Amino acid sequence: MSFLFDASYHQVNQKNGVSPFQNLCAYLGGSAIQTVGDNPVTAYRQLVQQFAKNAQGVAVSPKEAMSEANAIFKASPVSASLSGLWPRMGGVLLKRIPKFGFLLGYSYAVGEGEPGFAAATAASILSAPFINPVRMVEKQQRTAFKVTGTEKPLMEIFREASAKNFTPLFRGTIPLMGHSFTSAMLGLV
Repeated sequence: MSFLFDASYHQVNQKNGVSPFQNLCAYLGGSAIQTVGDNPVTAYRQLVQQFAKNAQGVAVSPKEAMSEANAIFKASPVSASLSGLWPRMGGVLLKRIPKFGFLLGYSYAVGEGEPGFAAATAASILSAPFINPVRMVEKQQRTAFKVTGTEKPLMEIFREASAKNFTPLFRGTIPLMGHSFTSAMLGLV
């Protein structure tokens, strides 16, 4: 991280008129703005998915799941819209570090020069084990909404995960890697 304090990192590039530091701030800022903007949609989608099964684990109709999610949003619109936002904001930083590390590392290892399609594909797949725990914490925050109307505290989530050696936070990593691979193959990286 010492590069952040290097004068050359703050030097404006004559080609594009932006320093690497300004580029980093713009990228992270844009990611943060996008995250805040799409959080209500993500929260609603995840609540509908969460309510796709009843308390006994039996699948319910999509209409019933939507009705449950709508009830949560009507009862606590601000809380529901902002649920999971802090893990997502942390994820903006935590997800980008491994993704760009793999992107640039792969490009360097194979001598690509500029990162290309293969590097983007490798980065999407290899960063999944780092990204998935953030996604799972975000989802866990919404589990108490149906009963309490508030999100589950982060420390409670971490205590519960710790009791199980954090394995619940990695649930779904393999499907996420498959999704990343499919997206990459379709050029959606």
